[in-house]
Amino acid sequence: MTDRAIADIEKELEVVCRIDERNRQAIETSKRPLVEEVFLASSTARRKGLEKELQYAKLERMHELFRLRLHTASFSPGTIPLRVLAKLADLLNGALEQAAWHVWDLDGDSTIISEDFRHRINLRLAGIQTGSTELVLIGDIAPDLSGVSALEDGLKNFFDILSTPNDQLVDVVNGIGSKATKSIVELMKTFENGEMAAELSWKAPSNNYYWDGKTEEIKRIRYLLQDIGDPATSIKGVTGVISELTRKRVKIETDVGDKINARYHHSLSEKVNVLHLNERRTFKIETKSYPQDSVGIKNAAYRLLDITSVD
Repeated sequence: MTDRAIADIEKELEVVCRIDERNRQAIETSKRPLVEEVFLASSTARRKGLEKELQYAKLERMHELFRLRLHTASFSPGTIPLRVLAKLADLLNGALEQAAWHVWDLDGDSTIISEDFRHRINLRLAGIQTGSTELVLIGDIAPDLSGVSALEDGLKNFFDILSTPNDQLVDVVNGIGSKATKSIVELMKTFENGEMAAELSWKAPSNNYYWDGKTEEIKRIRYLLQDIGDPATSIKGVTGVISELTRKRVKIETDVGDKINARYHHSLSEKVNVLHLNERRTFKIETKSYPQDSVGIKNAAYRLLDITSVD
């Protein structure tokens, strides 16, 4: 099974999910609901088949390959001082573990990473490439029985935080977690202090991720992330209609006119999968409000905690 094949499955699955949702909605308005139910049964069967096919494809592709290439005059190509290697490895490990743990564990930053989870993602240094100072890291991407790959989603969030526009950064920080964010800040500081430029790359199933960490870009990321500050957390219930459903997100238009774009944990997947567009529900929303900073970053991010029927 090739990376291209996995990408093809994911693209087809996105199309089939949209068809499946349209077929669900058609039943409610159709004059021939029994006919529409046949179409729905067909699209649902195809969606479930693709989900299983994608899970098996990723099981075959057990390991992720993540590369960090360093550019500096401080040491010879293909070598790295042990002190620098130890620090970079510790910070990268911390950032990736915490990012993956934040995806996997419901309380994320509030709990300590379990040893069972560390064994599950199995992050390790595969070696240093000859001819360049390039660290190669690998880890296990195999999804669980629900189809969730914490390491894959954690890596996506890691790259998102390096490339997201300023006005969306807080939402990405909320997705990766404060502990992973702090590790990334320290990683940027290590690059700066060692007068290093860096390239990060990851060939994911559906995309090739790349970050060109030149000196100015490293400073920009470090400055933005360290300037965000710790959030204040509040939880409240809101009632409204669903305006958009995507993987990991629900967009809600509340009865008072607010628009909320909320992430959700994979433990809510069963409740989210039965939702329909324009359906009115009551939602339990966690809001993290970040201190206003000097560069105009949006200061609130949302997470969906629960869904109930309207009273």
